[in-house]
Amino acid sequence: GGLGLPDITINGLSGIGNTIQGPSTNPAHEWQISNVLSKAMGRHYFKVGGEMRRGVDDFDLGFFFVGRFVFNGTYTGDAFADFLLGRAIEFNHATGRTQLEMRNQNFGAFVQDDIKLRDNFTLSLGVRYDYYSPIIDERGETSTFVVRQPHTGAPQSGEAEVIIAGSNGLPENSTYFPDRNNIQPRVGFAWDVFGTGRLAIRGGGGVFHNQLRNNLALQHILSYPFQEQPVYRDTTLENPIKPVAGNPIIGQLYSTDPDIVTPYTVAYSLGAQWQFAGNMVLETAYVQNDGYDLLQFEEMNQPIYVPGQTTAANKDLFRPYRGFSSVLRSTNWGRSDYKGLEMSLQRRFAKGLGFGAAYTLSTSHDLSSGFHSGATSTTYLLKPQDSDNPEAEYAASDFDARHRFTASQIWELPFGANRRWLKSGALSQVLGGWTVASLWTVQSGFPYNVFDGADPCLRAGGYTASSRPNLVGDPDDGPRTAAQWLNTGAYQR
Repeated sequence: GGLGLPDITINGLSGIGNTIQGPSTNPAHEWQISNVLSKAMGRHYFKVGGEMRRGVDDFDLGFFFVGRFVFNGTYTGDAFADFLLGRAIEFNHATGRTQLEMRNQNFGAFVQDDIKLRDNFTLSLGVRYDYYSPIIDERGETSTFVVRQPHTGAPQSGEAEVIIAGSNGLPENSTYFPDRNNIQPRVGFAWDVFGTGRLAIRGGGGVFHNQLRNNLALQHILSYPFQEQPVYRDTTLENPIKPVAGNPIIGQLYSTDPDIVTPYTVAYSLGAQWQFAGNMVLETAYVQNDGYDLLQFEEMNQPIYVPGQTTAANKDLFRPYRGFSSVLRSTNWGRSDYKGLEMSLQRRFAKGLGFGAAYTLSTSHDLSSGFHSGATSTTYLLKPQDSDNPEAEYAASDFDARHRFTASQIWELPFGANRRWLKSGALSQVLGGWTVASLWTVQSGFPYNVFDGADPCLRAGGYTASSRPNLVGDPDDGPRTAAQWLNTGAYQR
């Protein structure tokens, strides 16, 4: 890494330069042994199974070695004007190792019993258990951030340190403890109401865990002191790396909560299916998915604002834990919920014609879908506006579409061999064998967020601003032109 033009982030614009990801390779291997046994005994149909998996990932990632400038309008009120002047609010880059030898082992087992209580009613009961070993780096070059003395609310009043994997009671070559509580019960049923196969009611629910694995790879490879990301505030394009007065401050830090647990989803549904008029099928279902302990970053060292003293240039001196800049720690503060009513009508393909239509009325809310939205986003967020109040992030998901309607059809035109008309002749060769198909989708728009790139909260760091401006008007009362759609005067810095 480190070759070429740095990443130049201009808040609100697409920016220029190379990606911070840098040159990378990731040869990955996974070995799996699994087996499932099944046996029918009277009205019971048993299934028992298990698996063992071993993952090997050898990363070589030049993350941030190319460097990144951030221009957010601190000096002129306009991010692009700051760029033209060469005045960057910060510059950071990486030094140190680029390689990670990541290993993990997983074990899972399940048992399921499908009980035919009646000829037209089946009850399914089951439970699954998964154990995901902590991710390790075979080099032992990983670390995490721990608080020794919580801060009192005053700047630099707390004590914290970086500890190396395998020390202070941590597992060997790992920075977090194993979670052994991944029990996942499941239940379901199917009822053929009249015993004719035309009207069925189905339902079920269960707990489903999600392996962490690659989600934590970045935190491991960026572990201090094996890799460092010094941050220089109030700097320039001409000379970004400048001497730092006073005691040195550790730059951007990434870590993993030692007590992190496995995220999981509780999912359940209830639906009905009716077959009528020969090959017409009408379905309707209620679906709900609730996510818990979802993995997200939290800012462990958020600056404490002191009126008249804290500025964008000196905010590292007003952080709770002395000696550190921004500390992004992966932990389990995320949650989500989805509720949907799904309906569909389908004509199964027969006699040259098939069609279907589906409508979904749904709502999705969460704390964190806006984070990690992708490196191409002009506002790439990693953390909430206020890490002391993450519940303030609860809102409609970035992908929430309240209404969604789809329709499709396929029609074999009745011309040509083995069709109704023009079975032979020249016209049969021209018009025969054609099929007309279409797919239509209509849905509600997605929610949008507005952020202030000038960072008035003095909490941005490492990537882009996370501050939202105050709402003082109606944002939808805008000119609605290509140049300006929203009422930008509705937002106050």
